[in-house]
Amino acid sequence: MNQLREVHEFCYNVQYVRRNGRGRGDPWSLRQFGVYQQLSCSDRRSTWIVLQASDEIQKRLTEAMESRSCGTNDSLTDPMIPHLVFMSTIALDWQCYTEYLNSQLSIFDRKACFSSVHTMASEDFTVSFTDCQNLQVLQQKIHKAITVLDCNFDIVRGCLAHCQRLIDSNLTSIGKQALAELETCYKQLEVHRREINRIHECSQGTARLLAQILDFRDRQALCSVNAHIKDQLEILKGTHKTVEVNLDTLQRIAFQIHQENTKLGEIALKSQKDSSVLKGFGMVATIFLPASLIAELFSSSLVQSQPVDVDDAARGTHMVVSRHFWIFIVAWVVSAVFTTAWPLILSAKRFRWN
Repeated sequence: MNQLREVHEFCYNVQYVRRNGRGRGDPWSLRQFGVYQQLSCSDRRSTWIVLQASDEIQKRLTEAMESRSCGTNDSLTDPMIPHLVFMSTIALDWQCYTEYLNSQLSIFDRKACFSSVHTMASEDFTVSFTDCQNLQVLQQKIHKAITVLDCNFDIVRGCLAHCQRLIDSNLTSIGKQALAELETCYKQLEVHRREINRIHECSQGTARLLAQILDFRDRQALCSVNAHIKDQLEILKGTHKTVEVNLDTLQRIAFQIHQENTKLGEIALKSQKDSSVLKGFGMVATIFLPASLIAELFSSSLVQSQPVDVDDAARGTHMVVSRHFWIFIVAWVVSAVFTTAWPLILSAKRFRWN
């Protein structure tokens, strides 16, 4: 406010909330516009500069100026009429916005109050760190709304003081009505401020409760993981003991196998020596077998010694083969064939069975 002898100046920057109608993301937006008024005390004319006024504000301002023009001179508009339009714009959508903030907070509040802490059922609320982040975004909106409301309080108080000065200077014809409307606007803002303060306090409690739920679940999950690790360590210890027992068993088995292999080596060496002896016996038998066979043959009745001359024994003897000698030959051939063929027949049967 700058007050000169013949000119009153008054300016402020208004912030307010409106639905953006985008259909995606946050449905509410924070908007603002600037107001400057220069009032000439001599002719009661006002010069206005309004920055970034929306179409809605321009329409409301036009309608108000047409309906509240001064009765004595229609070309003159009371200097408080635009301020009343602007102040009514400030308090217009705060009720809907507080309901929106409250509905958004209730989503997190239900999760915080009704989520199962110990075990999650299939129909239970899911609580994650994302909820804490989204709640923090909502709290920032609430803080911003509180800041905007505090600024609006200052603007309304400034308008009340400006209106009182105009009344004292006899520059407004609707002073009492303007004061009443500004007081009503101020009380409405107070109601919205108390409601948003309540939402802010509830959001702080909800944020603490969500953080405690996540912390409790994290500690519970950590305990579960530690218990699982402990069980796995116990299993590993048992497995280690089993492996040690198995290693001892394998070492004993390996030692026994080594001893058996040593014994088998000794047996093989002894068998080799025995086979050498048997081979010698076989060679001796092979050498003496023909001689013994011939001796046995000549000692049998198959070969007989007869005198050359029966009447004269002094003439010597000669060897005579018995007429049954062929039986010996046939029996020997049959025995040799059977002895040779029998192992071959057995081998052929085993091969056919396999």
